[in-house]
Amino acid sequence: MAKIDDLLERLAVDDDFRRAVEQDPAAALEAYDLGDADLVRVDAALRTPSDAMDTFFSPVRSDPERGLPDAADRGPSPEGAS
Repeated sequence: MAKIDDLLERLAVDDDFRRAVEQDPAAALEAYDLGDADLVRVDAALRTPSDAMDTFFSPVRSDPERGLPDAADRGPSPEGAS
């Protein structure tokens, strides 16, 4: 079974999958073992515009106005991270 995090990321990046979930959730989500709390998260993700979800799953970008440093200023990446 796929994990809830994989599902939420897929909703953010796969517009066709997102539309399928909106049109027929039971069929689109049958490969996922979802509990009540997971369904609440899926519902919240569907209520969030997909461009906002894309931003959520994107790497942090430099934004001096919000106090976010450039990636080079954040130090080394954790081992195994790309």
